[in-house]
Amino acid sequence: MIELIIVVSVLSIVAIISIPNYVRSRDASSKSTCIRNQTVINHAIQEWAFVRNKKTSDTYSLTDPDLISHFRGSRLPLCPGSGTYTGNSTLAEAATCNVPGHTL
Repeated sequence: MIELIIVVSVLSIVAIISIPNYVRSRDASSKSTCIRNQTVINHAIQEWAFVRNKKTSDTYSLTDPDLISHFRGSRLPLCPGSGTYTGNSTLAEAATCNVPGHTL
């Protein structure tokens, strides 16, 4: 019986130590994937602007089918943190995510 109590105690200590680390690593992975997605979005916007001879003062929309065709699979990437990407008003500004901390 004492051996069983010791095993359960050791397992609970391991769980107490490992669960917060798992949560932190999952959040860090989500953040880095979101930042990578923002980079992909901004590169696609710049490619689209170059092909269409746009100026930095021109505006864009992330729902524009012509712009979406520049993404892999013709789909806008999704934020793993359940955020949404928003395009800013002009080409001079980068697209952003609405999740706090998910910034370039």
